[in-house]
Amino acid sequence: MPSGPELSEREKGIILGLKAASYTSVAFGKEIGRSEKAVRSVLKDPEGKKRRPRTGRPKCLSPRDERSVFRLACKRQMSSAKIKAMLNLSCSRSTVCRALRGTKIAKYIERKPAPALKAEHKGRRVAFATEKYYWHDSRLLPEIFSKRVAGGVMVWSAMSARGTSEIKFLEGRQNAVKYQETLTTHLLPFIDKLCLADDDFQPIFQQDRAGFHRTKSIEAWLEDENIITMSWPAKSLDLSPIEKLWGDLVLAVYEHGRQFESVNDLRAQILISWSKIKVERLKRLMSEMPTRMALVLKSAGSKIAR
Repeated sequence: MPSGPELSEREKGIILGLKAASYTSVAFGKEIGRSEKAVRSVLKDPEGKKRRPRTGRPKCLSPRDERSVFRLACKRQMSSAKIKAMLNLSCSRSTVCRALRGTKIAKYIERKPAPALKAEHKGRRVAFATEKYYWHDSRLLPEIFSKRVAGGVMVWSAMSARGTSEIKFLEGRQNAVKYQETLTTHLLPFIDKLCLADDDFQPIFQQDRAGFHRTKSIEAWLEDENIITMSWPAKSLDLSPIEKLWGDLVLAVYEHGRQFESVNDLRAQILISWSKIKVERLKRLMSEMPTRMALVLKSAGSKIAR
């Protein structure tokens, strides 16, 4: 049977006072609404020297739960929310975070901050957001965003609200010549595919701001191919929907702490995960653009949450 609340100093004083009046233990208990055992414990040890300290509220996570939490965080690199759901824990997500912070082995490393925005960058972001604030449906679908990513492997990919391009794995240091080859073999077929589905489709291409993307030869090639490009403010990866899509891809590729023994295995998983991206997700990312523009205006051009 669990013990009741600890006796207050006032209750202890009443018990000792009633003892002087020759009350019995049972009468003491009835007088203050406590058990006879509680009264006797005070009479035997008035100063509480022999009383064991209270253990406090029991922990929500058992030692076994804590080990499981730690294992999933380190081995599978899962978030606290996913750990809570997978282990079906009754505690809050914050409790899981505290358990992870309490270990001396694991260490939380913050993501490196994005490049600092200067006043001129913020001004250009505000101007861009002002122009694109009314990102209505007639402009929504034609947008095509591309991304070149470096890491264990380097890839190029593109997306629109209607689908994704094929991924190209890039080799070696990139320059304008190699970039034009990538656009020829992967962007043009992607645009042709989108145009076949809709004769009125007029794509607008947005690329990241790598130096060789803005060379005269690339600009001339895009003009020859009748590809309209969209200007994009510097240091504004947080505005691009393909950045969020790439984040989805990375999570899918390395889901549950998946590791790869070779580059070919990594490439194979990238292709599998990329092929599973749903059009609904693409449309949602594009439909968020008006909100993102509004957030830029609200923050006076500062960074916004991705």
